[in-house]
Amino acid sequence: MQSNQKASPESSESTDTKPECVQPTQVSEFRAVDWSSFRNGLGGLMLWLSFWVFFGAVSAGLLTAFHVPRPSNFPVFLLILGTICIPMTAAFGLMTFAPLLTMQRFLLRVFFVTGTVMINATLLVMVLRIFEQGAFYDWYYFGSLIIALCLGLSVATTAAQWLTSATLRPRMHSPIPSKRVSISDSLELMLAAAVVFGVGRVIFQDRPFESKILVALIVGFASTVALAAIAAATIPNFESTNRGYPLRHRSNWGKLGLGWLIAFATIYVWAVWMADMPTFRPLDLRTSIGLFLTCTILAVVYCVIATAGLVWLRKCGWSLQQSRGRSNPTPVPPLDQTSTDSARSTAETGKSA
Repeated sequence: MQSNQKASPESSESTDTKPECVQPTQVSEFRAVDWSSFRNGLGGLMLWLSFWVFFGAVSAGLLTAFHVPRPSNFPVFLLILGTICIPMTAAFGLMTFAPLLTMQRFLLRVFFVTGTVMINATLLVMVLRIFEQGAFYDWYYFGSLIIALCLGLSVATTAAQWLTSATLRPRMHSPIPSKRVSISDSLELMLAAAVVFGVGRVIFQDRPFESKILVALIVGFASTVALAAIAAATIPNFESTNRGYPLRHRSNWGKLGLGWLIAFATIYVWAVWMADMPTFRPLDLRTSIGLFLTCTILAVVYCVIATAGLVWLRKCGWSLQQSRGRSNPTPVPPLDQTSTDSARSTAETGKSA
């Protein structure tokens, strides 16, 4: 009887120790995040975007200022245009894709992405106006394409996160479980959609809907898939202890190849759509081969720009967490697990006695 009485408090202690093992869930999000990693990661992406916007604007402005004629050979024209536009497309895609996958409030993410996109679109037009004095209506042309591109990226990225619960996280002082979609997130999504479409309606109410905007939306959707494949190859999982160079693993090369293939297909479709314009004659065999090689080069450029930005996030300590189908994504520490097992075995020994 005494052994049973002694075993009962031990068994109660063993049951009490179970909920105490998961300590990270009790840490607030503000204290768990390494904010220096957060600032360095997003700050680097913002500088990366501004650099390529400035590069593209200066390149286009110099071509306009020196009155460089448009090449009659379509692959050459596409190579020049792609060298200016593809890096900006990849940088805008990164600046939309990465912040929308973070764990902050959805409304804050949308406002951050919207503000960053609008500032860089305005920077693009301002630099172009330095080389060519023109009306400010050029902002509507470039702004509509950039907004359509980022809108397609935003819709696809948000849908992917809600379906997979994937979260991009900076370095964490303490692990915390990723958030599930709640009613407040749905309300924030509806509010953000109303604000974005309302502002877009006011700005572009006098502009007709052009096929270029539809193409930019499709490019945004495809860019999301390409960036997701590249992110899976470069960003480590949150639970993984492997933080070394990502390209040392053969599986990551396959993911990068998938991202390049999607980028190549998107650029090729965009190029064929442009080739049907009245400016260029129908494609022959020689032009088609040149177009294939040009799209191959531009797809490599896209992947290099995107990979460089994602590797920067990796160097800043960012990781990717997917918690779908996991009831407890935080592992139990080995020390607590050992003490729990010893307490359980002691209790069972007391009961048998």
